[in-house]
Amino acid sequence: MEYGVYGSTWWSKKWLDHLLSGASARDIDLAFKYVARGQVQPFTVSDNRVMAEVKGPNGGSHNVYLVFPKFDKERHLQSQRRRYHRFRH
Repeated sequence: MEYGVYGSTWWSKKWLDHLLSGASARDIDLAFKYVARGQVQPFTVSDNRVMAEVKGPNGGSHNVYLVFPKFDKERHLQSQRRRYHRFRH
């Protein structure tokens, strides 16, 4: 999927691909339209949740959020060790 100015580098495109992998193309398109029109208020990040207020077309607003699996530091370190070991041999 193309993200316009938001996916202009290879890493930002990869990050957005992964982040939005569970969303429909229609929802993604609508979300970027809201952002372009300034309808998405500053977001907050708390633990594994990203929250924002979105102003609707009729002046009302609603809260939206994304919840990610909690980060498992030990699992991540094990993965990094395996990856390092593969490259060394």
